[in-house]
Amino acid sequence: MSDFQIDLDQGKVSFDGVWYDADELASRITQMLGAKDFHIGQAGQALEALQAAIADARELTVKVPASLLSALEGIAAGESRSLGEVVREALVRTVGQGGDGAISAETLAPRPAPSGVMPVPLAAEAAPGPVDLTPKKKAEEAPDPESETGGSWFDRGPQS
Repeated sequence: MSDFQIDLDQGKVSFDGVWYDADELASRITQMLGAKDFHIGQAGQALEALQAAIADARELTVKVPASLLSALEGIAAGESRSLGEVVREALVRTVGQGGDGAISAETLAPRPAPSGVMPVPLAAEAAPGPVDLTPKKKAEEAPDPESETGGSWFDRGPQS
């Protein structure tokens, strides 16, 4: 993840307390060099982070109930943020994201029931035990490992 704040909706990055788009930040770097200020490392990193974030971004279109949209718009307005930023944050909180930006299998694991939904506890003796999901063959259907067609290739070895 970037150490810089990036607004994907506006295509801007925050550097030295100012929001710049890529062209503005490139001009700022040019101004710094023109003024013989060669401390452009952070500005260059900010520009690189912005360009990488924009290149990595994908657009997602979803339909939501009007009431949910109103709630999201209310949150965005109340926090002086864009609707896209609020939705992205909600998605990251729901799905989760590692520090490298990758989404792991653990983050996609089932979540506990959302608040407002009360799971019904089971008494210990009523709780189901482990379920074996391995398909079982009846004894009379199981192939004979000694037969020419029985067993796996690994059991028989290559046939000549």
